[in-house]
Amino acid sequence: MRAKLGWIAVACACVSWTACGKKEPPAPGPSVPPAVATGAPVAPVEPPAAGDAAAAPAAVDTAPAAPPPEPLAPPDAGVAPAEPPPDAGPAPEVAAIEPPPSSAFATELGEADGLRIESIVLCSAIEERVCVGEKREFEPGEMVWALLRLANTERVETELRVAYLEAGGSPAPGHGLRLRVPAQERYTTFSKAAKQTDGLYDVIVTTADGDEIARAGFQVGVGGATAPADADAAPPAVVQPPPPTAGSDEPFAPSSSTGLGVASIELCRTLENRRCAEPATTFAPRELVWALLRVTNPERVDTEVRVSYLAAGGAAAPGEGLLLNVPPQAQYTTFAKAGKGSAGQYEVVVCAPDGRELARAAFEVR
Repeated sequence: MRAKLGWIAVACACVSWTACGKKEPPAPGPSVPPAVATGAPVAPVEPPAAGDAAAAPAAVDTAPAAPPPEPLAPPDAGVAPAEPPPDAGPAPEVAAIEPPPSSAFATELGEADGLRIESIVLCSAIEERVCVGEKREFEPGEMVWALLRLANTERVETELRVAYLEAGGSPAPGHGLRLRVPAQERYTTFSKAAKQTDGLYDVIVTTADGDEIARAGFQVGVGGATAPADADAAPPAVVQPPPPTAGSDEPFAPSSSTGLGVASIELCRTLENRRCAEPATTFAPRELVWALLRVTNPERVDTEVRVSYLAAGGAAAPGEGLLLNVPPQAQYTTFAKAGKGSAGQYEVVVCAPDGRELARAAFEVR
């Protein structure tokens, strides 16, 4: 009898220990029943008896909750960049990719007198009215072909001129290769010329009236290089300001009526490609004295200048001298020529339309 009472006491103690929330760790084993893993039918689980449920409530799982899964990266996502080590130096700077330099050879297209240049292309050859080897850099002596496509809006027979000049220069009236334009709405024509000296040049297209309607720049040789100066050649004549008016302390200024000015005068024996080929200040009797003028026209008006060859210290009479047209552009290069039969000291005098003297340069005949 005492033995039975002892076993009952042990059983009560076990029940009390379970009711306090203690539980035995589960026995190790597979988390999925073999029947589920193999696809076999699963036997129904019988509910616990009412007495057992009341005697042993379900244990509370106090383990911390698992962290939520990280979101998946999209399929096209790249590999995340690795973090640099703590002792790594500063990250190298990424050099900015500079855009390619724009062309240094400008092309200007315009319209005047019913003619409009739609395109001007420079190349090394033309075949069947198509440019072959389009470029803007040529070798000394190489032929520079210019293919022109133009519109003749008034459909009248006319002409244009094409000149190959130093960059920034302007052709004199009537200067350049003459090209006929028939009475049709569209027309393609071409010209060609070669330059022997390194430098920068322009192909300039003008109408029959001298209005510039197109310009395209190109380079010969190394471009900016110039031939070495001849030690025996005379320096270019210096532009001298005209003598001040009596009783006036005002310095020389461009013509007040038009804003005209003269940037330089060069005297020489011959001109070549609108450059002084043989600068000089001393000439023989009746030898031609060429005067190359670079005129500034800041107001861009259609105007003119007069050039006179006078005895040193002389003044030009109103309307005296060779009349030279100045088109409506900021800079213009033009020239005059004359000779003197008697030995002596002379000056080339340049005047504005209002008679005001702009500049003078001296020379000697002997």
